[in-house]
Amino acid sequence: MKELNKAATQGGGFVVYVFDKPGKGLVDKLSYSTMIPGTDIWIGTGVYIDNVTDAKINITNALNEHKVNTLQFIVTVSLVLLILVVLPLSYAIYKSITVPVQNALAITKEISEGNLSVEFETSYQDGISALMRSMQVMVENLRGIVTEVICGTNEVSIAGAELSNISQNISEGASEQASSVEEITFEVDQMTTSIERSVDNTRKSELIAKETAIAIEKTNQSMQEAVLSMRTIVEKICITDEISRQTNILALNAAVEAARAGEFGKGFSVVAAEVRRLAQRSSNAAADISLLANRTITIANESATMLQRVVPKVAETAQIVKEIADSSYSQMEGAQQINRAIQELNAVVQRNAAAAEQMASSSEELTAQAEQLKNNLMFFKT
Repeated sequence: MKELNKAATQGGGFVVYVFDKPGKGLVDKLSYSTMIPGTDIWIGTGVYIDNVTDAKINITNALNEHKVNTLQFIVTVSLVLLILVVLPLSYAIYKSITVPVQNALAITKEISEGNLSVEFETSYQDGISALMRSMQVMVENLRGIVTEVICGTNEVSIAGAELSNISQNISEGASEQASSVEEITFEVDQMTTSIERSVDNTRKSELIAKETAIAIEKTNQSMQEAVLSMRTIVEKICITDEISRQTNILALNAAVEAARAGEFGKGFSVVAAEVRRLAQRSSNAAADISLLANRTITIANESATMLQRVVPKVAETAQIVKEIADSSYSQMEGAQQINRAIQELNAVVQRNAAAAEQMASSSEELTAQAEQLKNNLMFFKT
């Protein structure tokens, strides 16, 4: 009662529980409770679930019995209709369909064997006649298509053979051209390498020439300074020679005075003689040094003059070597550009040769496929 009351107050609902049934004891029962509108009273009703099960079984048995009776009636009526109507009608339909279908099968067999010149019977007055006419149109169209394809296949085969010959010739020419370009590429690469070595050597020669010109210029300056030094030395030697001459005169005077002094001047006379001898030796040495210095100055002047003549020649030679180096560098750049262009040409020629070989192979494959297609089309008889 509490559960039914709860279901009713919540808007109505079912409750399953066990309840005592007269003569059967406790069994499952299904009840439904809901509130009476406008009141606070609820009402409920229920049914024993086994009663529902028994009713279901009874209804199912009645339906099965009715179904069996109905099926027996249908089978009986069907057998009667089959004997009286369907069999005669089926035989008539069979006769009207069998002959056209057999003809259609025979024609279809001829077509399947490649015979497109078969004749069609189109005098039937039903769907078979339409089927025959449609098949006749199909065969006529197929005959035209096969004829055109055979003609086209012959032309493709001939053109493929010609294209294969042309492609083969192009492939051979491209291969020869590629070989020639490879040889030219090798030669140009060797020439470029040689020019690069020449440019390096010319650059080194230019540097050496510049260094030589600078060294000669410095040598010329050093020679000028040496000449000035020699002249200074000559001047100093002249002073030394003058001192020797004055010393000689003084020694001579000293000897005269020592002679006048007699016995007392003998020692001084010896000293004066020795001084004269040293002065004479100094004068001779100064004369020799002056002569040697003058000769050295002469040679230095001649060397300086020669160096002054050589310096412009060396500078001119360095300029010429520089111009040769610039020209060689320009030649090297041109040779490198030619080498790159020939390498690009070699790559293009190699690709063309590969493409020509591929085209020749494709042409041969096309010819073979055309012949195969032609042989396959010979299956049809037009």
